[in-house]
Amino acid sequence: MSRSFAIPILVLALAGSGCASIPEDYPPLANARSDYRAAATNPQVVELAPLELKKAERTLQRAEALQNENADADRIDHQAYLASQRARIAQEMAARRAAEYAIEQADAMRKDILLQARNREVQTAASEVRAARAQAAAAEMRSEALEARVQQLQGALEQAQMPETDRGYVLTLGAEVLFDFDQADLKPGAKLLIAKIADFLREEPSRYIAIEGFTDNVGSDAYNRSLSERRARAVEDALVAAHGIDPSRIETRGYGEAYPVATNATPAGRQLNRRVEIVLASDGRPIVGRP
Repeated sequence: MSRSFAIPILVLALAGSGCASIPEDYPPLANARSDYRAAATNPQVVELAPLELKKAERTLQRAEALQNENADADRIDHQAYLASQRARIAQEMAARRAAEYAIEQADAMRKDILLQARNREVQTAASEVRAARAQAAAAEMRSEALEARVQQLQGALEQAQMPETDRGYVLTLGAEVLFDFDQADLKPGAKLLIAKIADFLREEPSRYIAIEGFTDNVGSDAYNRSLSERRARAVEDALVAAHGIDPSRIETRGYGEAYPVATNATPAGRQLNRRVEIVLASDGRPIVGRP
């Protein structure tokens, strides 16, 4: 089965196919490098969207690392696609923030005019205030348009990352998105992701889910399994306690360092192995565990 089923969540998913030697000028990687360079050489992006630019850089580095490891072309293509999308998002976010700055400047100008109006003719001051408001309104319209573009890019990024497998639809979240290093307490920012998952489950009341935690191979097997179990339960607890999802619809499992999706011999590979997978049943029945 090859179709996709997506919900609006920033996710990381991996697919694999046959191995082949990937040339240095491999088109998907070349496109990703070009998109990243366009963002990295834009002073506005460097100043106003440094975090988004860093995400694009790290994703491009993962793609290049997979190339160096002679990984499957599908995995390299996927990371190259994510790098291009994140570079474009950095461009759009920088433009949006520049527009927001223009709004702030226009508002400051309006306030300054109001102060000066005390010593001017009322009619002249009113005309200048109207001009400042018009400028602020135009800047806000530009900001809204840019926000829509950012959401469109985010949607394209997310829809590519939730494939259907024999077990159901698989949503993969990097552990660093949800937790601090070596911790099992959800980050404040992760709560928004959990809320969106809960919204989806409320819209699909017949679906069951399995929440499965995984780690890299650093540390003992027992410790890694315990950490992965605690992380899976933390996601379940948030869905149940904060959003009222029926716990009978949820299974949690911790697999520790088992079932790696990348090599543990490199930092990039270990980062990919540290993850939480949410499996959504495609047939309305509970999800069986991994063999």
